[in-house]
Amino acid sequence: MVCTKRFIFCVYKRVLIAKRVHFLTLLITVLISGPFFISQASAQLRIAGGGALGSGMSAGSGISSAVWKRNPTTYWLGAFWTDPDNPSLMYSVDLMGELETRVSVGGEGRIELAKRISPTLTITLYGAASAFMSPFTMYGLGGGVRLMQDTGDVLMFVRLGAVAFFGGSDLPEDSTLVKMDAVAGLLIPLMEVGQ
Repeated sequence: MVCTKRFIFCVYKRVLIAKRVHFLTLLITVLISGPFFISQASAQLRIAGGGALGSGMSAGSGISSAVWKRNPTTYWLGAFWTDPDNPSLMYSVDLMGELETRVSVGGEGRIELAKRISPTLTITLYGAASAFMSPFTMYGLGGGVRLMQDTGDVLMFVRLGAVAFFGGSDLPEDSTLVKMDAVAGLLIPLMEVGQ
């Protein structure tokens, strides 16, 4: 069978779904293994938890020309961690979902490359894997930029990002949904793990 989509999407649809390897399982495995390998190289991890709200615009493609519409308000609740010996690399995992129209639940994982631009201001570029799991399914990959302000007790942030959803029950065959969001949130330092 010839695959008409890009190679990575072809592998995802033909191999992972056919073998019933769940996208969320892959996401959790990657996110859990990242800090494990960091912790082997370092004696300490910093962990923070928090939440965010955002909305934006989305457009679908595949059947006809793209139609832009406002995204439902979306929430993110989760944690992020970094290695003090390598603070330029951050990981985060979130429970996420839409709050309007159809209330939904999913997850998102990000790997971020950070650059401190002042003593209290950090900018990050990130790659993300996102999945909505209930009451509908959509899977995708994305990226964006986040600006974080450290106030001492709390990290405040704004994030601009986009995710291209390419699979799931909520998408017609051979179509893609691109979702772009502007997000604002808070992170609270929770603990330091290690020596």
